[in-house]
Amino acid sequence: MLGGMGKMYIFAVLGLLLTISACASLSQDECLQGDWHGIGFEDGQRGEGADHIAQHRKACAEYGITPDLRLWLAGRDQGLRYYCTPQNAYRIGRRGSSPAPVCEPEEQSLMAPALAHGQSYWRIGREIEDYRSELSDLREDIATLQTGSETPERALRSLIRAEARLERRIAMLKLEQRRFAFWH
Repeated sequence: MLGGMGKMYIFAVLGLLLTISACASLSQDECLQGDWHGIGFEDGQRGEGADHIAQHRKACAEYGITPDLRLWLAGRDQGLRYYCTPQNAYRIGRRGSSPAPVCEPEEQSLMAPALAHGQSYWRIGREIEDYRSELSDLREDIATLQTGSETPERALRSLIRAEARLERRIAMLKLEQRRFAFWH
């Protein structure tokens, strides 16, 4: 059996191997298969920049394979057609993110309202979570006061009113968030 230090060493080595393998943009099989158009298409759909091919070059160099830049760029351009859309901008905004700077200025203009719409949904969601956290803390305070034998009734009523205000605010925010729940 391995002792504590031996187990720690094995876990450290496994962690390092996982980290190294996570850094490679492509696996050996992907490099050998060489579907550079398909790989470029997927990269474009994710909004990867033109410089992303350098990561593929590095990953595949281990296996003596060089990416086909022409096919990769053609695939990436097709993938960007799906990335640089208002619908995708809305999804990105809903996650609280901004799109990668890979879209043409005209596309960015078309994406901007959808992005703002999605970001509004996300922002309101964050606000709701903040109020829910505050409400949880308040409810703990109320429970603590209710278990005490010397609780001032006035303080307890004040906390209960604050609880009701927070619940109303959360309900109002949920209604507001519904306005941003979908993009055309």
